[in-house]
Amino acid sequence: MWFWTPWCPFCNAEAPGVSHVAAVNPNVTFVGIAAHSDVGAMQGFVTKYGLNFTNLNDADGSIWARYNVPWQPAWVFYRADGSSTFVNNPTSAMSEQELSGRVAELAS
Repeated sequence: MWFWTPWCPFCNAEAPGVSHVAAVNPNVTFVGIAAHSDVGAMQGFVTKYGLNFTNLNDADGSIWARYNVPWQPAWVFYRADGSSTFVNNPTSAMSEQELSGRVAELAS
């Protein structure tokens, strides 16, 4: 799960890599959770970066609150056994290489 906002510079920096990693890993489910924006802004971001996976508009922030996401971008990586890892770095974007490595660990 990727927690993002369309106005976040780090989210915009991550988006091309997220799109690519999702495209080359069709057996891994990606879900984007956009908050603090309207549907139009969310859809514009999704279209701009070709995010061809499910993206939800969490306008009231309830999903973010459930996962205790303090800021964006943030990630929750779920393993097949149901365990998860929360990653949140408010000072930089996750590189495509790091994301690809984390996805490879989950898929193995």
